[in-house]
Amino acid sequence: MSYPPPQGPGYPPYGAPPQGYPQQSGYGQPPPHQYPPQGHSPYPQQPSGYPPPASALYGAPQYGVPPPAPYGSHQPQQYPPPGAPYGAAPAGYPPQPPHAQATYGQPPHQPYGASPGQYPPPQQPPQSQYHAGAPHHGHPTPPSPGYVMGQTAPGDATREAEVLYKAMKGFGTDEAALIRVLSKPDPLQMALIRRTFDHRYGKRLDAWVESETSGYFKDGLVALVRGPLEQDVHNVTRALDGLGTKETLLNDVVLSRSNADLNAIKQEFYRVKRRPLEDAVRKDLSMKTERMFAMVMAAQRAEESAPVISQQTDQDVTALHRATEGQVGADQLTEFSGHMEDALLMIVRGGMDRAMRDAMLLEEAMKGAGTKDDLLVNRIVRYHWDRNHMNQVKGAYRHRYGKELASRIRGETRGDYEKLMLACIE
Repeated sequence: MSYPPPQGPGYPPYGAPPQGYPQQSGYGQPPPHQYPPQGHSPYPQQPSGYPPPASALYGAPQYGVPPPAPYGSHQPQQYPPPGAPYGAAPAGYPPQPPHAQATYGQPPHQPYGASPGQYPPPQQPPQSQYHAGAPHHGHPTPPSPGYVMGQTAPGDATREAEVLYKAMKGFGTDEAALIRVLSKPDPLQMALIRRTFDHRYGKRLDAWVESETSGYFKDGLVALVRGPLEQDVHNVTRALDGLGTKETLLNDVVLSRSNADLNAIKQEFYRVKRRPLEDAVRKDLSMKTERMFAMVMAAQRAEESAPVISQQTDQDVTALHRATEGQVGADQLTEFSGHMEDALLMIVRGGMDRAMRDAMLLEEAMKGAGTKDDLLVNRIVRYHWDRNHMNQVKGAYRHRYGKELASRIRGETRGDYEKLMLACIE
């Protein structure tokens, strides 16, 4: 089932069901005394057979489902509809105890790409002085695939490592081979490829790719090789280093991660930079924006399994209505401006419809004079880790803008950079 193109000037406002679409539960306006059910998507099921994502947070969808055989068996690549709860080992993976390779606060048994003992055990970062007012509710959501250091898919990635080596050795680079091998693995498969390459050839794959490619094509390939956790830490470091804060990049990392993924980011940031992420953010932000980020980074928001308490919901809505003089809505946060407004809009839109928010973020990276290529690369690579969510984003983009995301990308990119971005969204 595909989406019809959006209507003309009379197209309904964001968050409301368009004319001609069947009314869907929870879309645009929740029932009284109840939040919309987490994970409900307004978009019809995609032709590929993927069901709607199971949650409104990145930490919840099921993705990275490998082929039935162990990675490296080289059977035809398939992505069956995910069926396991988010955070569980994907189908075909042997069961792993929680945090089997690396418990937060401890180094992995075998650091990726290094001999045992190369990294000193990181100290536990100091606790933030900020705490969200409410305690945890519901069972903690496990980290997303790629957010447990040292965890990889089972199987053999020797052939992939050899293809990558041949693509980069000697004179010239086989860009098509790099795109073919690096654009499709899930986070755990990518970690296996990277570890296999590092151990086999004695050089970090990301460093070699960086030395053999250039431009935004290079940025995209390196982001893929790093995987979601290392790329998040890289981006938040870039956002905070130097003069001024790269606010949009900071928003992209901090404001759309689950509690478990935020804790993983904080732990890895501390291992790399030897200081708490909270301190680094506090130094770069001020006043209300600093306090809001501190509360988010405390990673104490209600979990996906938290029950909806109608009385508390009513109290929260009333308090928010009073605080903003009734001007509450995804595009009506008129009481705020600048970074604070952008951050709140990102949170509100994500809570209403995560796929639509991410489709809008992709369009924002491409619209106007000149493409914001850095944001486009990071957002496409980010969304591609969750194939189910990427399908929903493409549907949301078609629904809102009346065109295919692939067509829009072709108009804004060129060469190998274009080919890599298109391969990531397929």
